[in-house]
Amino acid sequence: MSLLKRENGIGITKGSIWGTSVEPGTGDGFYVKSHTPATNMREVFKNDTEFDHPVPTIQTLGNYPAPEGTLVFPFYYEGLEKIFATMFGIYNGVDNLGIITHNFKLNPVLSGLFHTIAYDEGDEVKSIRSAVMNTCKIAVDETLTLEVGYIGDKVQQEAGFTTPLALTYVSTGVNLFQLLHTDVYINDQTGADFVDGDKVCVNNIEININRGFVPQPHCAGNPYIEEPNDINPPMFDVILNFPKKDDRNKAFFANFETNTEKKMKIEMTGALIGGTDYYKFTLNFPRVVLRTAPVYDQESPIPTTIEFDYLEAATAPTGMTEIYPYASLINEVPVLTGYPAS
Repeated sequence: MSLLKRENGIGITKGSIWGTSVEPGTGDGFYVKSHTPATNMREVFKNDTEFDHPVPTIQTLGNYPAPEGTLVFPFYYEGLEKIFATMFGIYNGVDNLGIITHNFKLNPVLSGLFHTIAYDEGDEVKSIRSAVMNTCKIAVDETLTLEVGYIGDKVQQEAGFTTPLALTYVSTGVNLFQLLHTDVYINDQTGADFVDGDKVCVNNIEININRGFVPQPHCAGNPYIEEPNDINPPMFDVILNFPKKDDRNKAFFANFETNTEKKMKIEMTGALIGGTDYYKFTLNFPRVVLRTAPVYDQESPIPTTIEFDYLEAATAPTGMTEIYPYASLINEVPVLTGYPAS
């Protein structure tokens, strides 16, 4: 097989038993811009600290530390449904005559939601047998990209997998979401539903989702980690860059001083699917607060950076249906199966 990146595939498929790899195939292919794969490090013990050993004479290999890696995906209209279902933890799909609305809700504590990540590497296939996805960043990099970090148990050569991987892709390759067609709405948390007047002018967006997975100590007799526990609370933050100071963003200075709570909606609209249905990704934050004081750079025309953290809302605010962050993705990918619906 070719050593060229453009002829190698990467597949991700849901697992059921931690430590057991599952071969990805139909619908499991992902378009990936870059992959920093996990490495199979091992604890190494040498006898160089012992008396009368001026140089080491023995090397002993121990447990495998939890391997970690990163995937960067182009944010296509289709193909990232599994990623969002995993990062949010609750998934429901609605099929309306082939137009699918994928709904993602936050489950504050996750368990049993892990995947095999397999990839062609020249003339062999390697995999991270089981991996939890613990970080996700949506950011602008020419177009929008999605960067996902994962924690696995073991990297291994998969002699039993089809080589190269026999992958198919759910994406039709229709196009990418762009900042060009993205709207950001912000108003007071107790305010009315969003209107056009609530849009803010931003030139850069960064959305971070962090799950609280922590690798556990090795059990006796097992050189690999058990499934990581979701110990720490999930964290969402949004960083918005404004090209210049204006009447809308200058108010955030006082909002931080008074700890004024906000709600936010980020909506990315793509091409028309058919009728009045568009490819669309919507991310809702029912309750956010300014994490730090706004930064107003002292240069023309005074660009501004605002950082927000989410908080649980007591009730869903006007225009929203949840108390935690939630999202929806409208496209033509069939409803996912096997992901928690509640």
